[in-house]
Amino acid sequence: MSSPRLKPCLLALGLLFASNLHAEAPRQTKPTQGKNSAVPVNSAQLLAQMLLSEIALARGLIDDAAFGYNDLARRSGDPRIQLRANEIDLARLLLLMQQSPDDAEETLRKLLAERPAGRERLILQLPGLYGRNSDKAYVLRTVQKLLQPYQSMAEAHFSEALVQRDIKDPSASYAAALRAHRLKPDWEPPLLLLADLAGDAQREEVSALLATYLQRNPRAHDLGIAQIRLMLQGQQKAEAREAYLRLIQTPPERPEIAFALAGLALEFNDLATAESLLEKLLEQNWGEADRLQLILGQIEAERGNTTKAIQTFDSVAPGPHYVNAQANKARLLARNQQLPEARAGLTAARRAMPEERAAIGLQEAQLLREQGDQRGALAVLEEELKLQPDHVDVLYDAALLAEQLGKPALMEQRLRRILLLKPDHAHALNALGYSFADRNQHLEEAEQLLTQALQLAPQDAAILDSMGWLRFRQKRFDLAEPLLRQAYALFPDPEVASHLIEVLWSAGKRDDARLLWQENATRNPANELLTRLGKRLGL
Repeated sequence: MSSPRLKPCLLALGLLFASNLHAEAPRQTKPTQGKNSAVPVNSAQLLAQMLLSEIALARGLIDDAAFGYNDLARRSGDPRIQLRANEIDLARLLLLMQQSPDDAEETLRKLLAERPAGRERLILQLPGLYGRNSDKAYVLRTVQKLLQPYQSMAEAHFSEALVQRDIKDPSASYAAALRAHRLKPDWEPPLLLLADLAGDAQREEVSALLATYLQRNPRAHDLGIAQIRLMLQGQQKAEAREAYLRLIQTPPERPEIAFALAGLALEFNDLATAESLLEKLLEQNWGEADRLQLILGQIEAERGNTTKAIQTFDSVAPGPHYVNAQANKARLLARNQQLPEARAGLTAARRAMPEERAAIGLQEAQLLREQGDQRGALAVLEEELKLQPDHVDVLYDAALLAEQLGKPALMEQRLRRILLLKPDHAHALNALGYSFADRNQHLEEAEQLLTQALQLAPQDAAILDSMGWLRFRQKRFDLAEPLLRQAYALFPDPEVASHLIEVLWSAGKRDDARLLWQENATRNPANELLTRLGKRLGL
């Protein structure tokens, strides 16, 4: 029986590959002894067999194609043909996994045992092969069984680390990546994974491992960037800047590294370096030109070169980065006292990309909010809702504006509509729950809403603040204080601070409340909320 049909491949690619091999193939190959040794094959035979194998693949005869390429790889000894044979073998395995997972597992076991030359590559492909299976516990068990005989190989532990990461077990993933690194200290992928997985508890250990590697390999830009990211996460800003300045002394060898370095340059406000790297990428036709132009426009805006920034934003064509470019342009015009021109530009953007009109409307509303025109912003969103009454993002922003304008009934109507459309919208749950708590109304429903929001986003500072404020309204100060302290640690905002000050004062911790108010009033002397609170409490 023939194999299940695959999507026909582009035969032209096979022919092109074959013609390249034909041009480079040696005229004669000396035979060698041994079962798996290469045997003579001339260029005409090579081309003919490749062509037949590609035709078989195009017709869905994957077993025939695999046989042809594996035979040719054995006879020619050409690594490029072996790579193509491996690709077809992997396609066969993917089909087999869908039809008979047990047979696929046994086939993989045999391939790993019988092909030592390709074992490392196949081990590293296991996470991808099993990545589509939704039964993650089965995937982990199967991959661990397949890898058991190869525990002396760093690749085996690295593959397990990738699977553990995919099943959301970061501690197990970290441990496996660390084993891989110890077996092969000069191999970069495990170190990069460790840097990605490192939390507060592991940051120091991973930083030391990266520092040791970079002393031996100062041009390892991938790991240098990872090291700087860890430093920034650990608030080691001075050390991060020093590491960045060392790293940019050597030019990046790959364009994706240049792009990542440009991002770091922007974080350190090194606009000249960022601009130089991005312009070189444009010259090399790397990546999305519009994305690069968008960032270059933002650099010019940061420098205060308004005219050049606007020209750069206008060079971004309709597409995935167009809305951001036009929003940036409109913001610049508005800051330059050209609000009518800014809004006219956004109207033109709607005509250029009508499918993005809601996103553009949100940007226009934000622009008007920044200008202090909340009523105008709400009017823009109400117009959008006439065309798309169930657009969740527009409903949400319109609800917040309604609350700011003293229209709680309209806010509640909008938020309840969102929760009908999307019951797990954590921010809508939070907004409605906080509104009730702040107005000291419907506290029982507020608790239900905020409890659900916290279950969806337990580390969200805004939701923690809302729940803390609800506990204050319920006069449960013992529960309010830890929630508000956690929110303040995550987001030391004046509004969160004012809630915590109120709770501390009401709980009798007046010295703590006074000290916290003084700290925040010093940092935010013009904040009206803190000023009013200080006057009311006599602080």
